[in-house]
Amino acid sequence: MLPFETLRNGISFPICLKASGIDSIKVTYRQQAFCRRFVYILTTTQFWEESLQNCSVNVLLPYKYALSFLSYETDSVENLEKHLKFSFFRKNIMPDRDLVLEWK
Repeated sequence: MLPFETLRNGISFPICLKASGIDSIKVTYRQQAFCRRFVYILTTTQFWEESLQNCSVNVLLPYKYALSFLSYETDSVENLEKHLKFSFFRKNIMPDRDLVLEWK
């Protein structure tokens, strides 16, 4: 795990790259939802003017809820022990919308 600094609107962490170097970072995000709608901002990648080479998203939804909206089409839905797992994978994507989930 990279050391990071907590900021008012997010986190910051240093990465050392060689000149013209490329690296990849795996980001895992968890947050308790206090309402039946969740938004994860993906459109900030437009600021970089570079597409995401690989974007893999997994959403775990407890069985007691029903997914009513997901802003991206899923590639698969998997039954796990306590959750439904909605997944999608995209290559070279420049997100034009955020990830939005709603459930009942």
